[in-house]
Parts: sequence; structure tokens; C-alpha cells
Amino acid sequence: LALGLLLVAPVPGESSTVAALSITDLAQRAQRVLRAQVVERSSWRDGIVWSQIELDVHEDWKGGGAMRLHLVQPGGFTGSFGTMVFGMPRFAEGEEVVLFLSGDEGEERVLGLAQGKFSVHSDGTVKRDLGGMRLARVGGHRPPVVGTAPRRLEQLEAMVRGSR
Repeated sequence: LALGLLLVAPVPGESSTVAALSITDLAQRAQRVLRAQVVERSSWRDGIVWSQIELDVHEDWKGGGAMRLHLVQPGGFTGSFGTMVFGMPRFAEGEEVVLFLSGDEGEERVLGLAQGKFSVHSDGTVKRDLGGMRLARVGGHRPPVVGTAPRRLEQLEAMVRGSR
């Protein structure tokens, strides 16, 4: 009996479960796909900690809008207080990124949580950090099939532009 209770007892979560999205899914669902540089990141506390990420847009691959973008998302640290939202993309000042965005202008958010953010490295490689996420397949009972993400910036751009 004790063993049975242990098997059904809730376990503290250390991840967010989201629908697995391929690059094609992301590109088709996004209102805007862009390449940008993180200019500034700030956080404040309003019950939880919120972060604002300010970006200079270098290029739009899909859609369009302002060349200076402000994203607001839950999570971050201020002083000794922090809020962790598992699966939420993280940003660093000076980082170059490719973002898949949804939402109206002024209220954009990264699509698919961290699935919709790629970091661009100086050698032209791109990488996603999917830590803190569990990917689920919607409408099926099998594990999600997540296609391999491109490793080079030009490959990612070609996939996005070919999926519109």
C-alpha cells in the first residue's frame, strides 16, 4: 500500500510540458520571425518577477514591424528574489538571436516557449536551449517526433523562408 501511494503521489515539477513544434510548425504559426541582438534586459517585481528584453532587429524573415522590440515575459531575478518559469527562453545582453514571435505588435511573445528562440554564435551556428521543457505530441499517445533543428544560421533561414 505504501509503495502504491508513492507511485501516485504528486512530484514537484521541474519542467513545463508544451506541444512539440517543428521548425516548419514554428514558421507557419509565427506572425513574425526575426534576427536581432539583445540590447538590454531588466526585471521588476509585481507579485512575481517579470523581465523586459529590448532587442534591435537586424532582419525580418517573416512579417515585419518595429526595428526596436520590447518583449515582456514572466521570470527573472531582482535583488534576492526570483521567479523561475521552466521552459521560458532566457536572454543575455549582447546575444544575437532568431525569434519566432506570435501576438499583436507591442504584445509579442516567443512562440512555443524556448522552442521559438535560437542563439546565434559568431561562427554562424545556431542553438536552442530546451532545458526545463518536456515536449508532448498533441493528438497521439506516442512520444513526440521532434525533427533535428538546423545547426547553421543560413539553414534555419532557408527553412523559415521555405515554410511561409
